[in-house]
Amino acid sequence: MSADGVWPGQRGVPSVELAFGLPHVVSPGEAARLLRAAGLTELTECALRTRAYRKQVPFHLNGRRIVFTLADLREIAEGDGYEKLKLAAHKGLKGLKVAPFYGCQILRPSKIMGFDDPDKPASLERIIEACGGEAIDYPAKIKCCGFPIIQAREDTALGELIQPVEQAMEAGADVMVTPCPLCHLSLDAWQQKLEASTGRTFDMPVLHLAQLVGVAAGLEESELKFKRHIVDPRPALQKLEV
Repeated sequence: MSADGVWPGQRGVPSVELAFGLPHVVSPGEAARLLRAAGLTELTECALRTRAYRKQVPFHLNGRRIVFTLADLREIAEGDGYEKLKLAAHKGLKGLKVAPFYGCQILRPSKIMGFDDPDKPASLERIIEACGGEAIDYPAKIKCCGFPIIQAREDTALGELIQPVEQAMEAGADVMVTPCPLCHLSLDAWQQKLEASTGRTFDMPVLHLAQLVGVAAGLEESELKFKRHIVDPRPALQKLEV
């Protein structure tokens, strides 16, 4: 943790908590999420951070005192969070076709997570539609993004990565969205590797879930950090109907 009480990975996180009117930031970090679900909070640095989050450690972001809590899809896909999401998404995503990408870990292992169907999930679709967008269906939305093996077996990893990107394009998606930070990195940054290996142009924008909700809630572009993307999502977002 830095002197100002912010984990390095959290700098630049869109302030979606402000759009909700709640003093919370949610983190869908995969390792911490799974550790929490499995009840393991003493084993690793990530686990120790999970324990801290569960105590609701105060942080400061953008000059506002907030509470950082660990969360997953269910926080805004059902219950009170879902109702607050619909209210917060006042700008909406009308006119935007969004391809959800779950990847291989968000809902697995299902016996531990106990949320949504890992083979036929619908939580991201609910969030997209609550924000006013059109959810695009395609088979590879539950496959691996290739991140775990990119260093050891790049060809195999790119073989995994091309499937969701290609299928989302063929299904007519304007953008993809994922709640997993590592999937976001893989889908966005490694399209250049795909283009180099295939000779094709993909140019498929990929948003993190927090960014998608932020767009629907009318947050400023400076909050959403689109300049940091490899594939610029701003041209696709011009399709939004005001």
